[in-house]
Amino acid sequence: MSYQGATRGRPTSGDDLYQAIGRLIEDGRLQGSQHRYGPGDSIYRKESGRWLCLVDWGKVKIATYSLIGKACVQHIHGPGGVFGEASFADDSSEFAEAITEVHLTKASWDQCNRLAPAAVISHLSMRLRERQEWITHLTTLRTEHRLLQLLIRAGQSREGSYLEQIVTQGELAAIIGTTRSRAGYFLNQFALEGGITLQRGRIVGIDVARLEELLDQRLIDYGD
Repeated sequence: MSYQGATRGRPTSGDDLYQAIGRLIEDGRLQGSQHRYGPGDSIYRKESGRWLCLVDWGKVKIATYSLIGKACVQHIHGPGGVFGEASFADDSSEFAEAITEVHLTKASWDQCNRLAPAAVISHLSMRLRERQEWITHLTTLRTEHRLLQLLIRAGQSREGSYLEQIVTQGELAAIIGTTRSRAGYFLNQFALEGGITLQRGRIVGIDVARLEELLDQRLIDYGD
Protein backbone atom coordinates (compact mmCIF):
# COMPACT_ATOMS: atom_id res chain seq x y z
CA MET A 1 0.00 0.00 0.00
CA SER A 2 1.22 3.50 -0.85
CA TYR A 3 0.78 6.23 1.75
CA GLN A 4 1.74 9.01 -0.69
CA GLY A 5 -0.69 8.67 -3.59
CA ALA A 6 -4.29 7.59 -3.91
CA THR A 7 -6.00 4.73 -2.09
CA ARG A 8 -8.69 2.98 -4.11
CA GLY A 9 -9.22 6.11 -6.17
CA ARG A 10 -9.42 8.56 -3.27
CA PRO A 11 -6.75 11.04 -2.17
CA THR A 12 -4.76 10.15 0.93
CA SER A 13 -3.52 13.67 1.62
CA GLY A 14 -4.14 13.90 5.33
CA ASP A 15 -1.90 15.55 7.87
CA ASP A 16 1.87 15.14 7.88
CA LEU A 17 1.73 12.37 10.47
CA TYR A 18 -0.15 10.08 8.07
CA GLN A 19 2.58 10.43 5.47
CA ALA A 20 5.43 10.27 8.00
CA ILE A 21 4.16 7.03 9.54
CA GLY A 22 3.31 5.65 6.12
CA ARG A 23 6.87 6.15 4.94
CA LEU A 24 8.23 4.38 8.01
CA ILE A 25 5.94 1.40 7.32
CA GLU A 26 6.88 1.28 3.63
CA ASP A 27 10.59 1.43 4.54
CA GLY A 28 10.17 -1.48 6.96
CA ARG A 29 11.23 0.56 9.99
CA LEU A 30 7.77 0.40 11.59
CA GLN A 31 5.29 -2.46 11.69
CA GLY A 32 1.73 -1.62 10.72
CA SER A 33 -1.27 -3.95 10.76
CA GLN A 34 -4.16 -3.77 8.30
CA HIS A 35 -7.76 -3.82 9.53
CA ARG A 36 -11.18 -3.70 7.87
CA TYR A 37 -14.49 -2.63 9.39
CA GLY A 38 -18.04 -2.53 8.11
CA PRO A 39 -20.55 0.30 8.61
CA GLY A 40 -21.45 0.60 12.31
CA ASP A 41 -18.56 -1.56 13.51
CA SER A 42 -16.76 -0.43 16.67
CA ILE A 43 -13.08 0.34 16.11
CA TYR A 44 -12.45 1.03 19.79
CA ARG A 45 -14.57 2.00 22.77
CA LYS A 46 -13.29 3.36 26.09
CA GLU A 47 -10.07 1.43 25.85
CA SER A 48 -6.39 2.22 26.11
CA GLY A 49 -4.74 0.30 23.30
CA ARG A 50 -2.04 2.90 22.57
CA TRP A 51 -2.56 2.51 18.84
CA LEU A 52 -2.29 5.18 16.18
CA CYS A 53 -4.92 4.66 13.47
CA LEU A 54 -4.41 5.79 9.86
CA VAL A 55 -7.50 5.94 7.63
CA ASP A 56 -6.57 4.45 4.27
CA TRP A 57 -10.13 4.28 2.99
CA GLY A 58 -13.59 5.10 4.29
CA LYS A 59 -15.06 7.30 6.99
CA VAL A 60 -14.72 7.09 10.79
CA LYS A 61 -16.69 8.87 13.51
CA ILE A 62 -14.92 9.94 16.70
CA ALA A 63 -17.19 10.70 19.67
CA THR A 64 -17.39 10.80 23.44
CA TYR A 65 -20.23 10.40 25.93
CA SER A 66 -21.64 13.29 27.94
CA LEU A 67 -22.49 13.00 31.64
CA ILE A 68 -26.08 12.09 30.71
CA GLY A 69 -24.90 9.37 28.35
CA LYS A 70 -25.45 11.21 25.06
CA ALA A 71 -22.93 10.56 22.30
CA CYS A 72 -21.25 13.79 21.15
CA VAL A 73 -19.52 13.64 17.76
CA GLN A 74 -16.13 15.37 17.81
CA HIS A 75 -14.71 14.63 14.39
CA ILE A 76 -15.25 12.61 11.23
CA HIS A 77 -12.09 11.36 9.55
CA GLY A 78 -11.75 10.45 5.89
CA PRO A 79 -8.87 9.07 3.80
CA GLY A 80 -5.57 10.39 5.09
CA GLY A 81 -6.97 11.05 8.56
CA VAL A 82 -5.19 10.08 11.75
CA PHE A 83 -6.78 9.36 15.12
CA GLY A 84 -6.19 7.49 18.37
CA GLU A 85 -4.69 10.27 20.47
CA ALA A 86 -7.02 9.39 23.37
CA SER A 87 -5.23 6.06 23.79
CA PHE A 88 -2.71 7.96 25.93
CA ALA A 89 -5.41 8.34 28.61
CA ASP A 90 -6.48 5.28 30.59
CA ASP A 91 -9.86 6.79 31.49
CA SER A 92 -10.83 8.23 28.09
CA SER A 93 -14.51 8.01 27.13
CA GLU A 94 -13.72 8.46 23.44
CA PHE A 95 -14.91 5.86 20.97
CA ALA A 96 -14.41 5.34 17.24
CA GLU A 97 -16.98 3.82 14.90
CA ALA A 98 -16.94 3.07 11.18
CA ILE A 99 -19.54 5.02 9.21
CA THR A 100 -18.75 3.36 5.89
CA GLU A 101 -16.57 0.42 4.97
CA VAL A 102 -13.19 1.35 6.47
CA HIS A 103 -9.63 0.21 5.86
CA LEU A 104 -7.23 1.20 8.63
CA THR A 105 -3.55 0.84 9.33
CA LYS A 106 -2.70 0.58 13.04
CA ALA A 107 0.73 1.32 14.45
CA SER A 108 2.12 1.48 17.98
CA TRP A 109 1.98 4.97 19.49
CA ASP A 110 5.22 4.32 21.35
CA GLN A 111 7.09 3.35 18.19
CA CYS A 112 5.59 6.25 16.22
CA ASN A 113 6.66 8.67 18.92
CA ARG A 114 10.19 7.21 18.97
CA LEU A 115 10.66 7.15 15.20
CA ALA A 116 8.79 10.34 14.21
CA PRO A 117 8.71 12.59 17.30
CA ALA A 118 8.47 15.88 15.40
CA ALA A 119 5.47 14.70 13.36
CA VAL A 120 3.74 13.35 16.50
CA ILE A 121 4.23 16.61 18.41
CA SER A 122 3.00 18.64 15.44
CA HIS A 123 -0.08 16.41 15.15
CA LEU A 124 -0.93 16.65 18.85
CA SER A 125 -0.45 20.42 18.79
CA MET A 126 -2.82 20.66 15.84
CA ARG A 127 -5.45 18.56 17.62
CA LEU A 128 -5.16 20.65 20.78
CA ARG A 129 -5.54 23.86 18.80
CA GLU A 130 -8.61 22.47 17.00
CA ARG A 131 -10.27 21.49 20.27
CA GLN A 132 -9.56 24.86 21.88
CA GLU A 133 -10.94 26.72 18.88
CA TRP A 134 -14.03 24.53 18.77
CA ILE A 135 -14.79 25.05 22.46
CA THR A 136 -14.57 28.80 21.84
CA HIS A 137 -16.90 28.56 18.84
CA LEU A 138 -19.36 26.36 20.71
CA THR A 139 -19.67 28.79 23.61
CA THR A 140 -19.67 32.07 21.67
CA LEU A 141 -21.09 31.47 18.19
CA ARG A 142 -24.55 30.71 16.90
CA THR A 143 -25.29 27.43 15.11
CA GLU A 144 -25.10 29.10 11.71
CA HIS A 145 -21.70 30.58 12.53
CA ARG A 146 -20.36 27.25 13.81
CA LEU A 147 -21.41 25.52 10.60
CA LEU A 148 -19.72 28.18 8.48
CA GLN A 149 -16.56 27.85 10.55
CA LEU A 150 -16.60 24.06 10.17
CA LEU A 151 -17.00 24.30 6.40
CA ILE A 152 -14.19 26.85 6.14
CA ARG A 153 -11.87 24.67 8.20
CA ALA A 154 -12.73 21.62 6.10
CA GLY A 155 -12.15 23.52 2.88
CA GLN A 156 -8.72 24.63 4.07
CA SER A 157 -7.68 21.20 5.35
CA ARG A 158 -5.79 18.69 3.24
CA GLU A 159 -8.18 16.12 4.67
CA GLY A 160 -11.15 18.31 3.71
CA SER A 161 -11.94 16.49 0.46
CA TYR A 162 -13.83 13.82 2.41
CA LEU A 163 -16.29 16.46 3.62
CA GLU A 164 -16.99 17.64 0.08
CA GLN A 165 -17.72 14.11 -1.09
CA ILE A 166 -19.34 11.92 1.54
CA VAL A 167 -20.29 13.66 4.79
CA THR A 168 -24.08 13.81 5.22
CA GLN A 169 -26.15 16.64 6.63
CA GLY A 170 -26.95 14.50 9.66
CA GLU A 171 -23.26 14.01 10.42
CA LEU A 172 -22.56 17.73 10.08
CA ALA A 173 -25.47 18.44 12.43
CA ALA A 174 -24.05 16.04 15.01
CA ILE A 175 -20.67 17.76 14.94
CA ILE A 176 -22.05 21.26 15.52
CA GLY A 177 -24.73 20.15 17.98
CA THR A 178 -27.96 20.83 16.09
CA THR A 179 -30.69 18.99 14.20
CA ARG A 180 -30.41 17.66 10.65
CA SER A 181 -33.24 19.89 9.43
CA ARG A 182 -31.62 23.00 10.85
CA ALA A 183 -28.24 22.13 9.35
CA GLY A 184 -29.95 21.48 6.02
CA TYR A 185 -31.66 24.86 6.13
CA PHE A 186 -28.35 26.67 6.64
CA LEU A 187 -26.57 24.62 3.97
CA ASN A 188 -29.25 25.54 1.45
CA GLN A 189 -28.78 29.20 2.37
CA PHE A 190 -25.02 28.94 1.94
CA ALA A 191 -25.52 27.29 -1.45
CA LEU A 192 -27.87 30.07 -2.60
CA GLU A 193 -25.26 32.62 -1.56
CA GLY A 194 -22.47 30.87 -3.49
CA GLY A 195 -20.49 29.46 -0.57
CA ILE A 196 -20.97 25.77 -1.31
CA THR A 197 -22.31 23.53 -4.06
CA LEU A 198 -24.88 20.89 -3.14
CA GLN A 199 -25.77 17.83 -5.15
CA ARG A 200 -28.64 15.69 -3.89
CA GLY A 201 -28.13 17.13 -0.42
CA ARG A 202 -24.39 16.43 -0.32
CA ILE A 203 -21.60 18.98 -0.43
CA VAL A 204 -19.62 18.63 -3.66
CA GLY A 205 -17.85 22.00 -3.64
CA ILE A 206 -16.57 24.51 -1.06
CA ASP A 207 -15.63 28.13 -1.85
CA VAL A 208 -13.58 29.07 1.20
CA ALA A 209 -13.22 32.74 0.25
CA ARG A 210 -16.97 33.14 -0.19
CA LEU A 211 -17.73 31.32 3.07
CA GLU A 212 -15.33 33.63 4.90
CA GLU A 213 -17.22 36.61 3.45
CA LEU A 214 -20.53 35.13 4.61
CA LEU A 215 -19.18 34.49 8.10
CA ASP A 216 -17.72 37.99 8.40
CA GLN A 217 -21.01 39.58 7.37
CA ARG A 218 -23.04 37.46 9.76
CA LEU A 219 -20.69 38.22 12.65
CA ILE A 220 -21.02 41.95 11.91
CA ASP A 221 -24.80 41.66 11.88
CA TYR A 222 -24.70 39.56 15.06
CA GLY A 223 -22.55 42.17 16.79
CA ASP A 224 -25.01 44.89 15.84
